[in-house]
Amino acid sequence: MSFHVSMDFVEIDQNFYNLSFIILKNSSSSNVWSHFFHRIHWNNDVQVPKNFYTLDLGLNGRHFFHPCAPFHLSEDDCSSWLTWSTVRPNNGEGDEIKMLQFRGDPEEILGNPETKTGISTHLQHSIWADQLSSTQQPALGNLSRMENLVRQTINAQLRNIPNTVANKVRYELREHGREHRGPRSRSPERRSSNTPPASQTILPQQYFIPQQQQILPSTQALTQQQILPQQQIQWNSAVATATGNNPQPGLLYAPQRMNP
Repeated sequence: MSFHVSMDFVEIDQNFYNLSFIILKNSSSSNVWSHFFHRIHWNNDVQVPKNFYTLDLGLNGRHFFHPCAPFHLSEDDCSSWLTWSTVRPNNGEGDEIKMLQFRGDPEEILGNPETKTGISTHLQHSIWADQLSSTQQPALGNLSRMENLVRQTINAQLRNIPNTVANKVRYELREHGREHRGPRSRSPERRSSNTPPASQTILPQQYFIPQQQQILPSTQALTQQQILPQQQIQWNSAVATATGNNPQPGLLYAPQRMNP
């Protein structure tokens, strides 16, 4: 949580101060100077929070500070040229504050390249812990009661989800098993009946067709698939006469359809 002090300064009553940090009085603590504040650049269009501190220095401008952790300045790098100094308001109204005062000429100190600016490197942990423990809780009611309310609400909303998922899984498993087993007869008596299978069903006498009366293939199919040996020989002779070549032994030619 270390920072660096800024390289600017202001003059108050012929003394020079750095505005990076200030300390406000804390009358409720045994250590009066324990409220540390860090300067921050704030948007003027936004209302300043109540726990911020506004320092109005007139011609030197208005500066905004927010609470920060207390630290030991004596252990920081900038302690060689900065120290805490009590400053009283010019109008006599309000409490005095502590500001970081230059130990020498600001121009020479800030112009020296070896000047170190580290600050807030060693916190006052005990004081900060007391401040955090005594900080008033936000006006949101009893936090423990709110935690119980949130827990009960979540349990009530999510209670049915596991049951819904379990029922869905059982249904999918049952349907999957039915697909693999196939249809099953519900009555054992039907499976043991003497009804012949479909391939062995006895037809009445009128449904039998004598072998001599069976339907013959069509003329076109007979012409293409069934050719008598005499027709093949005649066709082969005609081909041989027309072409002057004898067909190969055993090679038969099916007659081609001639367009009328």
